[in-house]
Amino acid sequence: MSTNQRVDKAKELFLSGYNCAQSVAAAFTDLTQLDEKTVLKMASSFGGGVGHLKEVCGVVSGMALIAGLLYGDIDPADKATKDAHYERVQMVALKFKDEFGTLICRDLLDRADKNPKQEEPYASRPCLVYVENAAEILDSWIKQQS
Repeated sequence: MSTNQRVDKAKELFLSGYNCAQSVAAAFTDLTQLDEKTVLKMASSFGGGVGHLKEVCGVVSGMALIAGLLYGDIDPADKATKDAHYERVQMVALKFKDEFGTLICRDLLDRADKNPKQEEPYASRPCLVYVENAAEILDSWIKQQS
């Protein structure tokens, strides 16, 4: 699947009612060897900054979920592999932060009126822009890993 197809799928999922984390994560199911329903369930708790607590943005959680499924470590004794994985996750999260100035959901939503990329009907909650950007960041990052 191309970058544009993944971005379009993430946006379509969000516009159909899935949360931000679900939308990003489910756009990458072709790479995870998991079915879409499973990924949607796995990401369902992370919308609105984890259960609507408005902490870390759900799109960042969705990116981290996919990074773990694709490149995560499974040996608790292998500190080097674990550290390398955390570094990879930080790369995608910090790329998002560089673009929008924060990883925190409430801060992103508070800045909505200053976001020139807003699209109706999300003018006051520009989550669609964040979903789109996260899908682009994650897809680009995955291609760099190959």
